[in-house]
Amino acid sequence: MDDIYRNTRRPYYLYAPGYTRTSAGIKVLHLLCHYLNKIGEEAYVYTSKTDPLLRTPLLTDDVRRRHQATGAEPIAIYPEVLHGNPLQARYVVRYILNHPGLLGGPKQFDESELLIYYDKEFLTESEKINNIPILWTPTVNLGIFNNEDNDFDDHRNGHLLYPGRYGQAREEHPELFETGTIITYDWPKTHAELATLLRRSKVLYCFSNSSIAAESTLCGCPVVMMKSPFTTRPKDFHDPSEVDALLSFPGIATNNSEQALAKARDEAAQSQNFYTRACQDFVIQLREFIHLSQAMEPVRRPEPPRAEDLVSAGIQAFGQGDNETAAAQLSTALADEPKNPIPYLYLALISARTNLLEEAENFIRFAQSLVPERHDFVAALGEECLKNGHRTEALRYLQEAVDKQPDLFMAYPALAEALRLNDQQDQAIHLLNSAAAIPSAAQEPILSLLLEWLAAQANIDAITEVCLRLRNKPGYQSLGIALLTRTGMPSDRIQAEVRHHAQPYLADSQAVLLPNQRKIGAPLVIAFLVSDFRREQLSGRLEALLLHLPPERFISVVLYNDPQAGENETAQRCTLLNDHSLIAVGRKDVDVLQAMRELDIQILVDMDGLGVEHRLSLFSATEVPLKLSWSDTPLLREAGIVCVQGAALLNDEETTDTHMLLPGLGEIHALPVMDTTSLAAEEPLTFGCLSSAVHFSRECWESYARILAGIPASRLVVNLGEFGVSAQEFIGTFFSARGIDLQRLDFIHATDLPSLCAAWNLVDVGLAPLHGPGDMALPAALWMGKRYIALRGGPPWSRRPGALLKQVEQDQFLADSVEAYISLASSFSRDTLPQSSGLRQKLQGIEFGQASALTLAFANLIEQRYWGVL
Repeated sequence: MDDIYRNTRRPYYLYAPGYTRTSAGIKVLHLLCHYLNKIGEEAYVYTSKTDPLLRTPLLTDDVRRRHQATGAEPIAIYPEVLHGNPLQARYVVRYILNHPGLLGGPKQFDESELLIYYDKEFLTESEKINNIPILWTPTVNLGIFNNEDNDFDDHRNGHLLYPGRYGQAREEHPELFETGTIITYDWPKTHAELATLLRRSKVLYCFSNSSIAAESTLCGCPVVMMKSPFTTRPKDFHDPSEVDALLSFPGIATNNSEQALAKARDEAAQSQNFYTRACQDFVIQLREFIHLSQAMEPVRRPEPPRAEDLVSAGIQAFGQGDNETAAAQLSTALADEPKNPIPYLYLALISARTNLLEEAENFIRFAQSLVPERHDFVAALGEECLKNGHRTEALRYLQEAVDKQPDLFMAYPALAEALRLNDQQDQAIHLLNSAAAIPSAAQEPILSLLLEWLAAQANIDAITEVCLRLRNKPGYQSLGIALLTRTGMPSDRIQAEVRHHAQPYLADSQAVLLPNQRKIGAPLVIAFLVSDFRREQLSGRLEALLLHLPPERFISVVLYNDPQAGENETAQRCTLLNDHSLIAVGRKDVDVLQAMRELDIQILVDMDGLGVEHRLSLFSATEVPLKLSWSDTPLLREAGIVCVQGAALLNDEETTDTHMLLPGLGEIHALPVMDTTSLAAEEPLTFGCLSSAVHFSRECWESYARILAGIPASRLVVNLGEFGVSAQEFIGTFFSARGIDLQRLDFIHATDLPSLCAAWNLVDVGLAPLHGPGDMALPAALWMGKRYIALRGGPPWSRRPGALLKQVEQDQFLADSVEAYISLASSFSRDTLPQSSGLRQKLQGIEFGQASALTLAFANLIEQRYWGVL
């Protein structure tokens, strides 16, 4: 009578990801639970999702408490990819569904665990000798997947493709994807619909080891296993002389040849009998497995560490990249604290890192079930997917997190990157733009990424718009003002922006304590504040000053405020030429000011004017008698700061005490000796925009597109400078909008004076930027004997192109409006192209362009201004 009440059988707890019909491994675990219950055992599955057609009851806390109360100790069954013993069972079965370690799980297991292998392929040589048990669990429903009574068998049509997780399949085999039907994780929706598709098709091209291969052959549709990371096993896990278990299934070929397909087609007819015999063998294997598992000896385990210690250790191991240790610690912690969401989160991250995406999904949903409001958990999984190349999954998780919590700004950069990687860059930029002006802890990374992308496009209009919205970010506002001068914005708007930007700094620097004044005749200590050495590299200005300033009259100091100075050759040469070097980048104003006091600086010259790295706060707070700004956009004059300029850039009525005027343009033209050539008469008329692309606004590109549209045979050479494909695509949109074939555009990368001069030999007529000062490409055009067209320029920051033309007596190429500019350019043709001669000689004849002469003029003016101040 005691036997009626005594239950001597141990229940089975299967630890499995949520059920999905497309993963053979997951189906095996759920079906094993189903078969154990059907054969009379008591089995449960610990998972987030089950198949209602299977006998797979969920393992709940109530079930576990009932077993504890009755003394029924469970047998835990884990797949080989899972680390540790998260259910803390004393009886553990490890079900080896793949080569241990291949998918990121542990390679070795505890000696107390019972190892059961899905297929003999996964056995080592010693295990084969020791007759380690096999448990091949069937996963295909023969009632659905068969070729019986198939009216389409004799006239099958079309081919199918199953890319699985191999995202590059379409790129590598476009010819197959153009004409085939693609099977995905989500389509067809049901097994029955999939079977119908397989019973009608000629062949399935499979890029992943999946149960769909067996399902296909059972429906009479042969399979070609295509080469991919998900079908080719590494040599470390597989003997190349042996056939993979899946490939031994009838009806599967390894290449697309007619002979291989014919053989697979003939073998597919045998797959039904093959699978039926395997199912019969499974019944025997299952009974043997039950016998072995029920006969296991319990394992005595040492007192486990506290759950919080395990979690901390697991997180630390995760941070160090030790996934195996992290997973083991976190899995063990779950036994003591199954309601703690943190281990689930990190196990999801580990799964994503080791390409176990189904497991990652399972773990993150467990975590969510415990803390539904923690959408940052989902975002964290998305970021981990992004880091490990799973761009589709990354987008799905990050989009879900942000949709549910729109103020989750820390996820915006990763979501934007995921959108970009999924060919949705416009949406990515819109997302970042919407969040850039909102103060948050993530504002800086959002801004950095947004501006990085806009800069990569050379989209100065958009950059300007973003920067000017950032009133709380002086560096960005400064850059926005500088770029505003290149967009054609009215002068009063630009001047108002300058005054607003400068006023907070100037208000704090009215009371200036001057340092000890030097005696007349003693050398003056002059400091040059440089925030952009690339500009100095092109102009040669700073090097010339350091070389030619009379040492008996000046002691030179260079304040290095450019974060990229260490990688710039000009900056490195300047360290050899200046008398003192002072690093300002990365240091607080107060520390730099103290170092400047120790050098007893009398004169400070800001060489850059406005820009993202500009230190107007440092410039304003510096306690020196004379401060000057020498910029190509002399906007600080609006704030009362003395600006160094070329006299040719000012009208007579504009001369004030806030100017220090150098002869002519106040430039140094250190241009290389290089022969000039002209394009052949039969070549199409070629225009050139050889200033770097960042000097051209939307209005410029639209105007140049109109010019090309008016001269159908003409071409345009565009200098991208340091920009790449993104800028090329962005610029191309303006010409495509005008119906202009992009083959008429030639994109080049000229980043120094020799390459700029060489590029002008590819051009007939240069086109100066409509607004702003341009760059050294303009004097290089004249040096190479090329005409260029420019606007006459109203505000001081846009007069330089026109002033250059006046220097060499080329006033006829100046236009008074944008429409006149377009009309003038459109009037050119190969037959009417004006001859250009003597431009180089005229440029050479300008004395103030020589480095020594300009430096001497600068030195004299500096001294006059300095002693005048005192």
